[in-house]
Amino acid sequence: MSRGARRTPVPLQYQDLTLWPHPDTCVLSRPQLDSFIKRRTAVEMYAAGRPYDDIRQATGKVKSEVRRLLDRCVAIADDGLIFGFRALTAHTPVKGYQRSSPVLHAPGSGSGGCSGAMTQLLTRFPEVASLLHDEFFKQAHGGMPEARITITALHDKFKAALREHGLTDMDWPFNTANCGYKSLWKYCTSLRQENAQAAAPARAGLDAARRGAIGTGVLPILPALRPYGAVQLDFHKVDSASVIVLENDHGIEFEIPLPRWHFGLMVEERFGAALGYCVALELTPSGDSTLEIVSSALGIDYGSFVGAITVSAGKVLVHQLMPELAHQTFAVLKVDNGWANAAHEVVNNIIDTVGCAVNFGPTRAWWRRALIERIFGELTRRGLQRLPSTHGRGPGDTRISDPNAQAVKFRIGLPDLVQVFQRCLREHNLVASEGLQWTSPIQCLQLALAKSASGLHPQPLPRSVQTYPRLMMHVEEVTVLGSVAKNIRPYFNLDRHKHTNVKLANSPWLIGRQLVVYVDRRLARIVYASVKDTGESLGQMILSGPWAKSDCSWRDRKLMARAGMTLRYHAEGEDPLEAVRQEKVEQLAALRLLRRKKSSRTALEVAKIDIQRGRVAALAADNLPPAAPVFPTAAPQQTTAVDRFGFLSIPCMGATEKGGQ
Repeated sequence: MSRGARRTPVPLQYQDLTLWPHPDTCVLSRPQLDSFIKRRTAVEMYAAGRPYDDIRQATGKVKSEVRRLLDRCVAIADDGLIFGFRALTAHTPVKGYQRSSPVLHAPGSGSGGCSGAMTQLLTRFPEVASLLHDEFFKQAHGGMPEARITITALHDKFKAALREHGLTDMDWPFNTANCGYKSLWKYCTSLRQENAQAAAPARAGLDAARRGAIGTGVLPILPALRPYGAVQLDFHKVDSASVIVLENDHGIEFEIPLPRWHFGLMVEERFGAALGYCVALELTPSGDSTLEIVSSALGIDYGSFVGAITVSAGKVLVHQLMPELAHQTFAVLKVDNGWANAAHEVVNNIIDTVGCAVNFGPTRAWWRRALIERIFGELTRRGLQRLPSTHGRGPGDTRISDPNAQAVKFRIGLPDLVQVFQRCLREHNLVASEGLQWTSPIQCLQLALAKSASGLHPQPLPRSVQTYPRLMMHVEEVTVLGSVAKNIRPYFNLDRHKHTNVKLANSPWLIGRQLVVYVDRRLARIVYASVKDTGESLGQMILSGPWAKSDCSWRDRKLMARAGMTLRYHAEGEDPLEAVRQEKVEQLAALRLLRRKKSSRTALEVAKIDIQRGRVAALAADNLPPAAPVFPTAAPQQTTAVDRFGFLSIPCMGATEKGGQ
């Protein structure tokens, strides 16, 4: 029996039909399923080499239909694979409509009968297609692209380009009522859908383009497999007004209104437990704040940087609730590219102390630390945004009611806000959540610690690091001052304070050399120094001055210095010389009707005060110490200038008067 014409073979790479993509037949209705089964059977029989007659008898599909079905199956889909058996379901488009006939359309009428005209036109004029693509995606080569071109402006350029190619009013799209505007809009929409990631920066902005990394469906390279494998650290701006109260060693309080401040948090990535936190009283968090968070998570008792906020809501953090995890280290620290995290001193101190790797995420990519961002949102909603001094979530938030005035009225101090924050952290660690299958983070850590297969094992810091950690040391370079010629012993100034010790004071050869100074951030009077060139340790320094016995921290001392200078600038002092002068002027006016000698004596005293003030001002301008006032005696001294009328000297009326009496 004749088999007819030569069969078109199935491509070699697609001959194994078991590897073809297959649709979910459970969602098909009964008629759709029957039609699909017949088409699939026809393709399978063709691939097995069965005759066309057998295929027609079994499925009812003729030769041309079978070959058409096979072409649809081996067509390439958008996912890079062939359509396979997915092409055999009803209403599955394999390729778009390709118009072959010319567009015959009455001028000025609607767009009916123009299906496929746009694709046909752009195929005919690829330069116009390139123009639309470059303008829509802001890829204008050799020129300045428009910030975000509108479809109307793009339509004008589209029409101008077609006119340059010789199209007239009788050609499409000029022979339609909207001049092809609707077709252009649909074409641009399809461009954006087919190239969503490329269109995002041009059509939606840089933030939308960065969000393209979310929801890709790709598993992370470093998944959270065990507790303490990776931790996340970040800062959050607090939107509640507050009043900072700083108290010096003498008990004097400094109140500083603060519209916004920050708190930092470190969480464990596997179960989301809160490990450490800090309060950053800064417009922008500094490296000190980052190191304070890490030290808080390790469970080292550093105390608090700001003495006014030493409040406690009980056991809050993991190392407090689970003492067996005190000083527990971690493998990876995930942070952003903020200055507080990227500082060399911060990175070096963390790596040297903990021994972990520091991972910096992309710029402005909050989704890389989505866990800690979600926790920040929960803490804010649960606590700080419920206070009367809240700034709300934005200018339109109805909860805003003059936050600064509310903070002063109710005196919502920083300790109150910190206590709210601590209680929210405690609730987060102890309350079960749906994300952990209704288990709390502390319960998860306790169960993981009891199971060796979980990968959580106690790995505390070494004893030497626990007792003397370099994590919280602030490092600076200073120059040794002093003078051998004037017998001024060696010393150095740090933060406007003089430091020295016995070894440094008896080492005049160190004058002019550089020292590396280590300052304890917790206790600013604890200072160590080493010679930069040789590495020789000079030991602990002795601080002289009013801060020598102060327990103030490095950052506390700077805050108080700024607050004190602000008070000095705003103080309105009284000049003592001016007060004495004013008193003498009043006496002169009162004695104006009395004897002339008394009024002359008062006038002389006023003149003496004016001269003394002038000399003090001149010496201050020359940076010279003020000298005692000198007035001429009864016998005027010799001067270089001729003083015929006595204007350059003031006679001593007191001596004459006393002699006369």
